[in-house]
Amino acid sequence: MGEAAEAVSMEAPFHDEASFKAWNGEASKHKHPPKTVYPKDRDDATEEEKELTEKVRGEVKPELKDLMTEDMLTRFVRGYAMRSWAGAPDRVERTGIILNLALDWRKRIGADTFAEKELPKRDEWDRLWPQTLPGQDNVGRVIMYSVWPADMQNKFTMEEAHNLHIQDMIRLEKAKAKANEKLKAEGKKGNHHHTLVLDLGHDNSELSRAMLKYMKEVTMDPRGFSITQYFFPDVLEKGIVINAPFLFRALWAFGKLFMEADTAQKYSISGGDYKHALDEAGIPLSAISMCSGGTAPNPQGMPTKLAVTRELQEKKLVVSSGCTKVSWKVTCNKTSDPDFSISIYIKKKSDGTEQEIKTEVVQGSNQEGVKGSVDTAEGDEIIFKYKSESRKSHGNLLVDVEEPPMWS
Repeated sequence: MGEAAEAVSMEAPFHDEASFKAWNGEASKHKHPPKTVYPKDRDDATEEEKELTEKVRGEVKPELKDLMTEDMLTRFVRGYAMRSWAGAPDRVERTGIILNLALDWRKRIGADTFAEKELPKRDEWDRLWPQTLPGQDNVGRVIMYSVWPADMQNKFTMEEAHNLHIQDMIRLEKAKAKANEKLKAEGKKGNHHHTLVLDLGHDNSELSRAMLKYMKEVTMDPRGFSITQYFFPDVLEKGIVINAPFLFRALWAFGKLFMEADTAQKYSISGGDYKHALDEAGIPLSAISMCSGGTAPNPQGMPTKLAVTRELQEKKLVVSSGCTKVSWKVTCNKTSDPDFSISIYIKKKSDGTEQEIKTEVVQGSNQEGVKGSVDTAEGDEIIFKYKSESRKSHGNLLVDVEEPPMWS
């Protein structure tokens, strides 16, 4: 698998999936103590956690210590020594082994700069697997919105897919570190978790056992474990699957076999009535993409379909942190004949004023549509007001909004 999959320089106690399962399974033979409830913020660690942390720190190889952040150490201690392997008498040594392997892997791939690396087929990967970070929940956790991918199995070599997926994970990790710093600068508690919203309600999503197996293979290390699970422990707060068809519920029983039991328990499955699940998780509309009923931008290149009638309607987008410019393109659905009028406004958060940017009639025959952009600041609102101008009473507009940087 290229850079991300070369043999490491240290000796591992396993070499393939069977030997890893055997090594990992040894810990499950021991009775686990009652589940540990630990504080979300590292600064509020219990005495037990502090003691375990120092013991695991002592297991890290001297040449790798500079690569380890305190947040990373906390995640490995909580994910392994205090949870997955909490009942094993050698839990500290086990945690040290997997942490050393992760640090050595990060050193080999150049994890500090891997997020910015230009990888082959990046644009195609983003088109087939749309993902974005639209906002944060009510306590500051990063929300990752992801559409279930289209059929990718013949589009990438396994090396290409593996590296692109790892780049996604590292980009997410960096975005969470940035959000954490901001929380602490505001005097709030930090949090290294994120919540995943996985949307299955799109026509090109490939729901099949073959696709599940492929996605598992994309994450695998040659020594038999998933890099996503074992090198990024204790990162997921909750996984919320929305717009799940009946077929997925059957596939989920199969998909859970590829996950740790603790991770699988963090997921909930909803159909089209998912608003309650989002509310329960503390996710505001401002952190949900437009295509799922929120006010945040969609993943790049994924337009929102607006159903248009002869009555004036509006759709709002809220500008997220770090965005200084918003661009858009509005076209008619290719099957629609009517002409639509659309007015675009910006409402500035700084003073509450609303300013009209553009009003134009979008013709059904004009696939170039209406394009534009505006300078923005966090919290500004872009408002689209639209209605049908023809005798036909309905149709669709496709609004493709780009609010870079998607992975800020």
